[in-house]
Amino acid sequence: MPQPSWFPQKSSRLGLRSTCHGISAATGKAGAIVGAFGFVYASQEKDPAKRDHGYPAGIGKSKSLIVLGVINFIGMLCTLMVSRI
Repeated sequence: MPQPSWFPQKSSRLGLRSTCHGISAATGKAGAIVGAFGFVYASQEKDPAKRDHGYPAGIGKSKSLIVLGVINFIGMLCTLMVSRI
């Protein structure tokens, strides 16, 4: 009995599948770069004494982690909605 996850792989052309896999990989890598560098700036404290030298004021570590948690939760909900189709 075939698995339901096999149907999209068998119903689309190889060129289209490989293009979509490439776009997905590139988007994931770009998101990782933006997240890694963005977190450094966003996690800086507003108090200049606690802030790393040369960085502008951010929203702080605790608020940055809350924002990341909310974004991850939204991503989980989107994944669950798409996988149910």
